[in-house]
Amino acid sequence: MKYYLLTFSVSAQVLAKRAELISYLGRHIADLKYISADLQDRLCTITLRSKRRDEATILNLIAIRGFKASFLSAVESA
Repeated sequence: MKYYLLTFSVSAQVLAKRAELISYLGRHIADLKYISADLQDRLCTITLRSKRRDEATILNLIAIRGFKASFLSAVESA
């Protein structure tokens, strides 16, 4: 089954509240799965797995919650 690993640059606030945010995103995007959250040299990232390239929807949902994020990359995997 094909899926996408979607990586986003996020604020430190998102990392602090990631459990709440992942639960919120999961209620709106059925096939979304949390993969990881990382902090490297002031760059906070979060990686999610989805069956579709839903980066625009995810960014919109994150913004609705009052957090800042930007899309970094999508990797297709089988």
